[in-house]
Amino acid sequence: MRLLQVVEQDSLATGEDRRPSVEGTALILGTWNKRNWWGPALDFYVTSRRDPSNQFADRYPTPEEFESMRRAIMDSMEKLDYQERRET
Repeated sequence: MRLLQVVEQDSLATGEDRRPSVEGTALILGTWNKRNWWGPALDFYVTSRRDPSNQFADRYPTPEEFESMRRAIMDSMEKLDYQERRET
């Protein structure tokens, strides 16, 4: 849930704040082994810092791309909830 909040905050950022947040990067890296399904969020928060040819290396995501990040995270959370319910 916190990653969703970070994505929302970053989508509203302006000026110097328009860059991948350290918290978003940490959240994705910290959960990567268990929940490796962040898609565009991973691309923006992690890969853009490491790869100069990344799609977000020289620009900020559009509102539509942030919406895609939120949707991918929500879909993945629902999938995880389903898997965990099925295992119990």
